[in-house]
Amino acid sequence: MPNPTGIPPDSLVPLGTSPTPVWPDARVSLGPGQGSGCTSWRVDLAETVDPDLYQPPRTLYVRCPMHGMHGRHLGTTLTFSNLLEDSTVWELKAAVDERLMLRPGQKVRLFSWGRELEDDAKTLAEYFVAEKTRLDMQLTTQQPPGERELRRVRVTSTLLQTRQLTVDPGTTVLELKLKIEAAIQKGRHEWWSEDGLRHTVCEGFTWLVVSSTKADPKADLSAVRIGDELCSDRNIESIDRKKGILVLRRVETGRVLKLVEANAILLELPPEKQRLNFHGMQLGADESTLGELGVQQDDPIELEFLSPVTPNQLKIIRAPAPAKKAKAAGGGGKKAKAAGKKKK
Repeated sequence: MPNPTGIPPDSLVPLGTSPTPVWPDARVSLGPGQGSGCTSWRVDLAETVDPDLYQPPRTLYVRCPMHGMHGRHLGTTLTFSNLLEDSTVWELKAAVDERLMLRPGQKVRLFSWGRELEDDAKTLAEYFVAEKTRLDMQLTTQQPPGERELRRVRVTSTLLQTRQLTVDPGTTVLELKLKIEAAIQKGRHEWWSEDGLRHTVCEGFTWLVVSSTKADPKADLSAVRIGDELCSDRNIESIDRKKGILVLRRVETGRVLKLVEANAILLELPPEKQRLNFHGMQLGADESTLGELGVQQDDPIELEFLSPVTPNQLKIIRAPAPAKKAKAAGGGGKKAKAAGKKKK
């Protein structure tokens, strides 16, 4: 069979055979094979890797095709650095789960060159994963474990980024609402740089953008959209009172921006303004505990509230229809007037 790639024949293994190594190998097409169709081949890299020279990876990239870190950017690549030599596949999957805040019913699958790293107990070194390898990720559904000790829930909202809150089975609905209010007033946010080396953390108040504005380079103002979630950071200048300019961070990315103080509103969310849903049902009784309601570890709690920056047009659309006025007896419609003229 011709070998147009120039790869030594000894390092080629036909697909469909049982490979000797566990390394996720590269695949190379060799063109037409004997008979009809084409034959696919795989480069057996384990034959060419010297175990004495191999070094376990310290940095890895995980390409996430379905959503980004906060669920908005498609195709985000996550970076994990400072990995240990004995880091296992399970530990890497757990780190991905934490970074993306996945639901308990979602399972992470990792692939390298089309081969799945399916044995969670094995280390990355046992798979001969090289330094700065780019792994592909897929999400599948699974049956959540039957019993998960409740220590944390994830509060989701269509208007705000997901918050992780520490709770226990005895936490009541009212106590959870108070925790949400505290997280809004002074919540913790963290971001990772693209190279995975810088980890930024801040605790600050939550702001919402009132109206969309374009960037103004002359005034050093950033472009923002209505409803964007921002947070203050005590490590940067939060308010420039002289110029009436706010210096805040985007909760989504952690980037610093500047905007007019009048174009942002501080979000306040007391318990009476919150509506919590779990599995499609409202958590109405404030004295009920999460354990009684069947909430388990990392279960999502949906938060609903009326945004203070809701556009006026949307308020009009959502407003209830006005009640129709009842017609007076013997109303003065056109038909009644015409009947009155005939009688005369």
